[in-house]
Amino acid sequence: MRTPKNASHAMVATSEPHAAKAGRQMFEKGGNAVDAAIATAIALTVTENTSNGIGADAFAIVSVGGQKFGLSSSGKSPEALSFETFSESGKVPRFGFKPITVPGAVKLWKTLHDRFGRLPFDTLFDPAIELAHQGFMVAPTVKKGMQRARDIYQKVLTDDIHQPFLNTFFNQDLDGRYTLKDHAKTLAMIAEDPDGFYAGELMQTMVDYFKSNGGYLREDDFRAHAAIWQTPLSIQAFGGTLYELPPNGQGIVALKALDIYQRTTASLHREIESLKRAFVAGKKVMHGMMQDAEIQQYLDPAHSQKEADLIRETAEDFIDPFSEDHGTVYLATADPEIQVSLIQSNYMGYGAGIVVPGTGIALQNRGANFLLKKHPNQYAPGKKPYHTLMPGFMDTPDGSGPMGVMGGFMQPQGHYQVFLNHLQKGMNIQAALDAPRYYYDKGLKVDVEPEYDPAALEALKKAGHAIHVNDQVGLFGRGQIILKTKDGLLGATEKRCDGTIESL
Repeated sequence: MRTPKNASHAMVATSEPHAAKAGRQMFEKGGNAVDAAIATAIALTVTENTSNGIGADAFAIVSVGGQKFGLSSSGKSPEALSFETFSESGKVPRFGFKPITVPGAVKLWKTLHDRFGRLPFDTLFDPAIELAHQGFMVAPTVKKGMQRARDIYQKVLTDDIHQPFLNTFFNQDLDGRYTLKDHAKTLAMIAEDPDGFYAGELMQTMVDYFKSNGGYLREDDFRAHAAIWQTPLSIQAFGGTLYELPPNGQGIVALKALDIYQRTTASLHREIESLKRAFVAGKKVMHGMMQDAEIQQYLDPAHSQKEADLIRETAEDFIDPFSEDHGTVYLATADPEIQVSLIQSNYMGYGAGIVVPGTGIALQNRGANFLLKKHPNQYAPGKKPYHTLMPGFMDTPDGSGPMGVMGGFMQPQGHYQVFLNHLQKGMNIQAALDAPRYYYDKGLKVDVEPEYDPAALEALKKAGHAIHVNDQVGLFGRGQIILKTKDGLLGATEKRCDGTIESL
């Protein structure tokens, strides 16, 4: 049985070993948890490019002396891309230029550093640039993801516009030292001039490429992008508090699920039904531009009580409001004063399958989360989509700190389950991450990991749940936790990936 790790001064927990070491190096140079988090995030664009990149979005929750700050950097759809053009195929586009939204990660790195960083900004790029230029050995789980992606993308992405993407990531031996030379050059440019990504040379390089090849983002789209400081939302349940960012991320689904579940009788069946009700209610109303009044209406305790009262002893078959539905990295860092929960992603692995030649910049495809039907999340120009990314944070009797589980629509489900494992079921934070998980799909379908207790599954089947034992590890998310306790720092990492903790 794995146990949590202890540290007195500093800790980094993430899904890839080289990136965790990059964060540790910042602590060794005298940096704080914010410096370590940004350096880790930058390194992950290199070493786990299956899930994120320079063209990603990013979100964070930072606790400084106990006060929590949220930061959201999610881009909008192009102003020049009309609904008619976006929807002309009759389906939400997944690859190519149409689903590309303005990348937000670079803006988050700089905005977060400006407020809380200690080391010079360019120092945070040194490990990632070295890894990209000199090469590194790809971690086992990342390699499997790259091999799987290569097989899929080479069959699906047949248009010439995707060739720079295929050449960038899949034209070298994955068993040797893996390099990303163009990526290294671009990181060096961002280190020297981060604003240039949105209003300088790098921005112009991207826009010129879009203009010449049928893309839609323009100079004004990049210049208008801003990272937004937010106050995290929270719910108290089962003796602890879970914190999530307001939309356009989906963190409020985890908060709603907890609030419904704590108002009904405890059982695995009712735990799942509470999650289903939170998800369905959220997908009816959630969109990228939600106002405070809409958020509070969704989180209304009276509505949560009504939802709890509607739960019966048999599973309910809900219609998914995202009926048109068609990778992410998470990290946590902490020192005695600052704790950081940070998540970033290109979405659907590598994103849109578009790389700007000579830059290594792989663009995200967050526009694939828009809907075409009449709905608050219907596509429109200059609009943020419903976003899956959600950094978490929790206060518990054991301590306070960042918690996150990455993986598309698994994210609120992972936060919910890990929080319950620790607070309601009494597991330590490592056991809370390692425990088998379920994934609510649609209707009555619930996927479960093979290790799930057979007796519990039989009870769920009798209650009407359509249980599917699924050995696809990636479906169930990958998480990290660090708690600041009275005795120091306590960390746990994920068994479902190359989870690594570095500490001082």
